[in-house]
Amino acid sequence: MRYFPRLFLLGAVLGGLVWWSPWQGLVDAMSVADGYRIYRGDDYRLAYPENWQIRTGTNAEGHDYVEFNGPATPEGAYSGQVRVIRQDGWNHRLQDKLTQFQTAAAVQHYQIVGSRTVTIEGAAEAHRFEVVRKIKALSGASVSMRGSETFAVSEDGVLLAITAEAPEKQQTQEQLPRVLDTVKISGKNRFAEQGWDPRNWFDLF
Repeated sequence: MRYFPRLFLLGAVLGGLVWWSPWQGLVDAMSVADGYRIYRGDDYRLAYPENWQIRTGTNAEGHDYVEFNGPATPEGAYSGQVRVIRQDGWNHRLQDKLTQFQTAAAVQHYQIVGSRTVTIEGAAEAHRFEVVRKIKALSGASVSMRGSETFAVSEDGVLLAITAEAPEKQQTQEQLPRVLDTVKISGKNRFAEQGWDPRNWFDLF
């Protein structure tokens, strides 16, 4: 009979391996599509084209961001770009952020052409706006951009603002939904919170 508690504990610990970073890395590597790489942030992960470059920084409001930038076009614009801005301690409704974006969109010359609720793994709520806008590239040329603005709130109160856009006539338009489909928001590691390390599970027997 003493084996039953051990088997139960073993099952629980093995289940905890799902939260262990090296194990997650192995699973990610096996599931990512050819030509893509996995990026793991503090609260999220996504897959991006392997020929895109990563750039990090802090915006004017003091929030950290990560950019995934495709190669430049002849006009000097990015052939594709995904930017994730992370805002910790979000204690408002998601609708407040959506209203804020809609108000600012007109001022920033964004045209909202679609709006819908989306499901993102690990998010408590998420919403996506389909947008178009014109930018001035490094060459001075006017480039029409099409993409989306996604806002997602985690169970832990982290707000992610995800911008994904590419020139309208670029083939990279097809890559944007592929990147967005891979976004996953991570929850709290319950094992870490309780001081457990799955790597030491042998010590429990």
